[in-house]
Amino acid sequence: MEPESYKSIVPFPGDFHAAVHMLMAIDALWWVPLICWILNQTDLSVQSISEEWSSVELYNRYRFHYEVTIVGILTYICETVPDELLSQPALLLEVAADRNQGSTSAYMESMALESPFRVA
Repeated sequence: MEPESYKSIVPFPGDFHAAVHMLMAIDALWWVPLICWILNQTDLSVQSISEEWSSVELYNRYRFHYEVTIVGILTYICETVPDELLSQPALLLEVAADRNQGSTSAYMESMALESPFRVA
């Protein structure tokens, strides 16, 4: 290489690097409470992803799985939850509190109320 020719270039992680880390973080947070259940119930991606994400080369497999999962969940929510509840997160959580007494309910509630993306 010619180091003198590249003095003005400063290497830094780009969009792909950030996307891989973001998806790996999502995977670490949601593998046990959600993804394992989806894999067990549907056989979706069973042979292409696993709990141990061992290589960046597997990014496209995980990305596909999470895209399908997120679109599926959002489609289900939009088709089953009334619009007036979707537009009022506090009311939605209040209604859901009586129906979901598991630990996930408390986690979801604290995340929704503290989220910077929350609709007021």
